[in-house]
Amino acid sequence: MNVLQRWLDSDVGYSFRQSPTAMVAAAIALVCLVCSAFAGWVAPTNPFDLATLELSNARLPPVWMEGGSSQFLLGTDDQGRDILSAIIYGSRISLVVGLASCRWWWGWDWVCWPASKAAGSTHCSCACAM
Repeated sequence: MNVLQRWLDSDVGYSFRQSPTAMVAAAIALVCLVCSAFAGWVAPTNPFDLATLELSNARLPPVWMEGGSSQFLLGTDDQGRDILSAIIYGSRISLVVGLASCRWWWGWDWVCWPASKAAGSTHCSCACAM
């Protein structure tokens, strides 16, 4: 039996499936994760590509306001960069920082674990002291 099937059969999995709020939150989180992971394909423009900046597009309002453009759904900033693209690319950077910090912590735990076990501790005392 695989891990996903075991989780779906558990009490937590049942509660998750029965909660519409949890399902919507998971769907939103998944969409954000996919958008940040595939920012180069999902984002309308690349905010880091200086050749595509148009200063004439600076400070455009969002599409639902008067003067907004469908080209820039959330509007533009002072330099004419698409705000939606900046958010998507920014989330990618945030995702990398978060994963790197988790990876660092996991690596630190593996460094401290043998020493804490030798001392008779049930957890990594040096990692918990940080």
